[in-house]
Amino acid sequence: MPGIVPTISHCEIRDNRSTYSSVGGSGLACRNASPAIIDCTIDGNYTSPLSYGGGAYCSGSSAPRLIGCRIIGSSAGSGGGIQCSQNSNAELIGCTIHGNVPDGMGFSYLGTASLTNCIVWGNLGKSLDTDESLNVRYSSIHEGGDIGPFPHLPLPGSPLVDSGDPSTRDGVFDTHPRWPRAFPNGERADIGAHGGNENMRWVNE
Repeated sequence: MPGIVPTISHCEIRDNRSTYSSVGGSGLACRNASPAIIDCTIDGNYTSPLSYGGGAYCSGSSAPRLIGCRIIGSSAGSGGGIQCSQNSNAELIGCTIHGNVPDGMGFSYLGTASLTNCIVWGNLGKSLDTDESLNVRYSSIHEGGDIGPFPHLPLPGSPLVDSGDPSTRDGVFDTHPRWPRAFPNGERADIGAHGGNENMRWVNE
């Protein structure tokens, strides 16, 4: 995607393979581009152990914006979920990064990211593999571990429910006629990919 600003929404990007050591981003590769990736699942993508960014790779001053995405079950040499490199700056809002190898997000060559209302939990190694200071707000970041058998859902009593940025809200919540009564949920956005304006998908799953 060199030099363009596409929007990719409501897509599944899964089960892609790259065995070349010089190629990063088997699921998604952004080079000098700033796409908007909205409500997508990036799952089960594989990049060579000598390369970067199993789920997504950002380089060349890219500034992708990922909203309400699940980046799960992918692997690479670094940045199993996402790798930010070469002055790229990824913005993640309401995303879940889980079950990636060897880490959730990797960073190199001045790559950075900001995370709001995100879950980065249950990846094989580090959640955020960097020594630099990142802009992380209203997010659940853990080293290793797990958050239960349904890592993408805000379960009843979970601290992820109604804990997002107070200026953001869920699209549907307790007052919606289709909202399941077993899951108490207020108007304030939940943390992770099942919160925010597009969380009607939570009801449909």
